[in-house]
Amino acid sequence: MAEDIKLYRFSSQLIPLGNHPLGQIWDFTEVLREELIKIGQIVMKNELRVSTHPGQYTVINTNNEKTLENSIRDLNYHDKLLSAMGLNNEAVMVTHVGGVYGNKEKSLQRFVDNFQLLPPTVQARLVIENDDTSYSIKDVLDLCKEVKRPMVLDVHHHYCYNQGEKLEDYLETIFNTWKELKRPPKIHFSSPKSKKEYKNHSDFINVKDFIGFLELAKGYAFDVMIEAKKQDAALLRLREELHKALN
Repeated sequence: MAEDIKLYRFSSQLIPLGNHPLGQIWDFTEVLREELIKIGQIVMKNELRVSTHPGQYTVINTNNEKTLENSIRDLNYHDKLLSAMGLNNEAVMVTHVGGVYGNKEKSLQRFVDNFQLLPPTVQARLVIENDDTSYSIKDVLDLCKEVKRPMVLDVHHHYCYNQGEKLEDYLETIFNTWKELKRPPKIHFSSPKSKKEYKNHSDFINVKDFIGFLELAKGYAFDVMIEAKKQDAALLRLREELHKALN
């Protein structure tokens, strides 16, 4: 907050065993009630935009009943955590579509079907992100329209995996999925570690690539969450480099 950083992602590990079956033996929302309320008050007082990103083993479109059961429990945990802080559904949970399982169309439909099994409070927090291996911006955009949820554009993922879609042709439609939430669209931006390890995140953000995207998205208002190994240090460096490049 001292550096005026307004976007923050809560770690899924914030509560020990919070999403594990063993964690069900205690109600963390009662034991940590005052602490969680204080966190929520800090968020609201400082107008922070917060989110969570359930892990890779939380797969909504899974074809395995046990995995689905575990995934729903994990999503319930994240929703419970945010609700205990007193945060409304503007505090979102970011998820990927999941696996392909040999048939992309059936796997997309299975996401829609399994989405209906989620509690309404969980549904209301979910936003869906394109990934770097299986589901492109068009795939995710079509899915978001089906389940009526916003789409998180991950720019790096788009360049890792796409089906020939031009980003500029989809920006307006992607950003429009956020209208009902009444918050600016949120995107993820990262830089590749190297040509050899292109899918891996770099320590810092390539300022030229970032400016290139800003030019592409000129005229739109949106929030950017950078994903870099150096975290806050990467953001502060990017600010300095942007100031030098644009002044």
